[in-house]
Amino acid sequence: MNPDLYTCIDVETAILGTMIMSNKAANYTLDKVFPDDFYRDSHRLIFQTMFQMTKQGKPIEMLYLTQELKDSGNLPKVGGSVAIAKLCDSAFEPHIDNYIRILKEKSERRQLRSVLQRNLAALDEIENSTEEIVLAAQREVYSVVDRKTGRKYVLNYDLMLEYIDYLERRRQEKKGISWGFRDMDRTIGMMMPGRVYYCGARPGVGKTALALTTVRNVAKTGVPVYMASMEMSREQIADRQVSMEASIDGHLLQHGFLRDSDWSNIVRATNTLSTLPIATDDERQTTSSLFLKVRQFRMDMLEKAKGFRERGKIQIAEAIERVNGVGLVVVDYFQLFKDPVGNMDKDQWTAHVSGAMVDLAKELQVPVLCLTQLNRESERRGNKQPEISDLRGGGAQEQDGWAVLLLHRPNPDVNDLVDILLKKNRSGPIGKVQMKFYAEYTRFHNLERWVG
Repeated sequence: MNPDLYTCIDVETAILGTMIMSNKAANYTLDKVFPDDFYRDSHRLIFQTMFQMTKQGKPIEMLYLTQELKDSGNLPKVGGSVAIAKLCDSAFEPHIDNYIRILKEKSERRQLRSVLQRNLAALDEIENSTEEIVLAAQREVYSVVDRKTGRKYVLNYDLMLEYIDYLERRRQEKKGISWGFRDMDRTIGMMMPGRVYYCGARPGVGKTALALTTVRNVAKTGVPVYMASMEMSREQIADRQVSMEASIDGHLLQHGFLRDSDWSNIVRATNTLSTLPIATDDERQTTSSLFLKVRQFRMDMLEKAKGFRERGKIQIAEAIERVNGVGLVVVDYFQLFKDPVGNMDKDQWTAHVSGAMVDLAKELQVPVLCLTQLNRESERRGNKQPEISDLRGGGAQEQDGWAVLLLHRPNPDVNDLVDILLKKNRSGPIGKVQMKFYAEYTRFHNLERWVG
């Protein structure tokens, strides 16, 4: 027997290393590969551990994987932490499809060899008829083929049983992140992991205020939020947060025109805000650097959750763990990302950034709220109402966004009402949500009341 026909240890190593280094590759591989596709016992054990970690919502990263193997007593069986580290040396994500193809080919060849050997032995048993042997061989060969191609259909009987289970799980599980606004949740639905939500407006209409109010609402439930503010500094973000929380005019706050009586409100507001799990990043960056920072934030928050759990703060730990470390990413704003190449044309750059937002949302399984600019076309219309075609560089945003929200103040000189126009909504109807905007406090309210 030629062992090279049935095994390829280097490929197994490369697959496991790539999974450790890339969540995207890990999720992709887990959909296509089974534990016994690996020939080496230690590799099979590592893959099974990865699979269990994913089911439990844990990130597949070297430190977490090593700890998981250690906790289960399996680390010595796979060669220790050094062996895990060496796997990463073989990682190469662009070749993951080719690695999986080779792995499956070797695995199927081993399975078919076992099937044929078993049935060849059955021919030597006098009590087995040739018809029984042929039928048994067919079944086993087809099982290998079915596993290779995946099940292409499901009988309606099985489908309906699965569907009832799915409905029950959906009823019991509160999925997604609330906007903190009743009408937004009802109309758009919860912000769901893996989806990108675009929010566009002309300057001064309130898109950053809407984002910051949403950040506040989400963080007050204990869910961590990453705020990438490429337009405003961290001090400006702090000004807005305190203005919103303390109900102090933001202009007066920024310029230091404060009364003695304001300080008690400021102290109360800063004490409250300091407890919220919000990360503010005011660097202008590439999409790749944002991904790395959000990933690091997620790991940091999961470590904090362990600390909360050890100190008996179970509810805080569970809020963090429920969203796997980060519940929402907010980007302010789309057009300020740096060109990583330096020479992309407008269409290439827009497609790159929009695609990166989708990749970020899907790979980290987190909703992304991305603010974006509008061109001046709406100002030329009689009612000045924006349309989805007004998105600056909007083709890719319109295509990739799960929902597109456009802000419009129909009577800016008369009242403080803002129309949030849903121009695209994959999970519900398009339409309008009307909200109250207090510009001096840079915060949005439900029309009926503000939940402080």
